[in-house]
Amino acid sequence: MPAICFNIVSKRRASPLAFANVNDFKLQQSGNVSPQIILENPDITLYSLDFQANQGIFVETPPAINLSEAPFLYDAQYEHATRVFAVPFGLMVQLAKSIQLNPAQLIFLHSVGRAGSTLAGQICSKVKGVINISEPEALTWLVPAKLANPGIEAELIMFFDACIRFLCKTPVQTAWVIKGRSFVIELGDWIYKKYPGSKNIFLYRDAETWLKSSLQAYTFELPEAEMREQEKNLKRNLSPLVPRIAKYNKSHHLTTAEIISLMWLSVMDRYMRLHDMGFEMMAIRFENWNVAPRETAIAMLEYCGLNIDDAALDNALSRDSQAGTHLSRETLSKKGYNLREEDIRQLKQLLHDHPVIQTPDYMVPNTMPLANKYK
Repeated sequence: MPAICFNIVSKRRASPLAFANVNDFKLQQSGNVSPQIILENPDITLYSLDFQANQGIFVETPPAINLSEAPFLYDAQYEHATRVFAVPFGLMVQLAKSIQLNPAQLIFLHSVGRAGSTLAGQICSKVKGVINISEPEALTWLVPAKLANPGIEAELIMFFDACIRFLCKTPVQTAWVIKGRSFVIELGDWIYKKYPGSKNIFLYRDAETWLKSSLQAYTFELPEAEMREQEKNLKRNLSPLVPRIAKYNKSHHLTTAEIISLMWLSVMDRYMRLHDMGFEMMAIRFENWNVAPRETAIAMLEYCGLNIDDAALDNALSRDSQAGTHLSRETLSKKGYNLREEDIRQLKQLLHDHPVIQTPDYMVPNTMPLANKYK
């Protein structure tokens, strides 16, 4: 069974916030290719999953592009893609079996978002022999598949493992570091089952500062009627990915602040559930990066069994980890956002309704302490 190769006629992603998919490109089929090319060419990487056509979408990028340095893998893949390949799911699973994977060399970064996870990945990428894979979109697409199809979990776990193997098909001396979008923590039980020797880190921050940062990053001022329509669309798009949003029926309107608050609460809730089942991670608060960045980085690296020289660490800490993207400090500084009292009231009401996580500054188990001398 061959893979299908496509030439890219044009690129047409509607928004940098959209989830990467095959429709990001206008394609022209150029013929079939041997599946071995997908396995052997290091410049062909897994881009997305197409569950409608039951195929994995791969892209080829120029050899000079180091995807390990990209703040967001899907962004760099999209910008630099020169060809696209479609591989049937069954063939993907079959091919993946030949990719050697040592779970002890896997490091997963989980996060509520806007909490230092991109920085953590960039620090790890400075370690010799590490490949950093920041927000591979294939894992994002597995989340709604998992939540909507609990009856075929065994099949989905097998496919999840195939995706991880393809993401890690380039051999490493030290480790692969995989940072998913915030939703990917929903796959945590699969990681616990499949890769018990892996290292896992959870990055989070208090809900109020997170809400302000997220509203600043992801929202725009609109007239009331347009805002209400945008909120409907946001709720519809995120419901398959965020269980605590999915609990509300279609007729229940949620404001943007409520939707974003529920994203934070859903990730925090998932962390607690994973902890209760025995899945322990090192948890790092955003405050640690602000108050003691060097000490936080060193503690994180020690937990992962990684070593870094001072110059490389200084380089990673001194730059904006999301520079050049729509989430860079420079871009966001031009927007500004002040939390409204109503935003905070809605957040606190949602927290009040949760049985455990009831305060914005809730601290999860296994949180890295902030040494007294740095407080």
